[in-house]
Amino acid sequence: MLRSVRDDLHRIIRGEADASALQRHLDGASGRPVIDGDVVMWRPDVAGTAAMGLTLVLAWTDLVTRFPGRVRRCASTDHINRLKARRHSVRASEGKVTGAHSPT
Repeated sequence: MLRSVRDDLHRIIRGEADASALQRHLDGASGRPVIDGDVVMWRPDVAGTAAMGLTLVLAWTDLVTRFPGRVRRCASTDHINRLKARRHSVRASEGKVTGAHSPT
């Protein structure tokens, strides 16, 4: 769940998708109003990784709403390579890597 939210956010930031790609992470989400001090807040009514994924989507929405143009792709190719290496490492540890590139 969290990986798919992250991947969708990266695609949006890179301009490969629009915000509607996040809809699937919002489907089925519900919430309830709660009073926190003198403020009425809307608290999501989900649990586990779905709650974390929903929190990521809402945080991203807050960032791009409050700071338009500030969320953008990192220009460092080194960061992108590290992300790819991390994903490969996770897949390898889960036994999902096969072929010439798999660890021995």
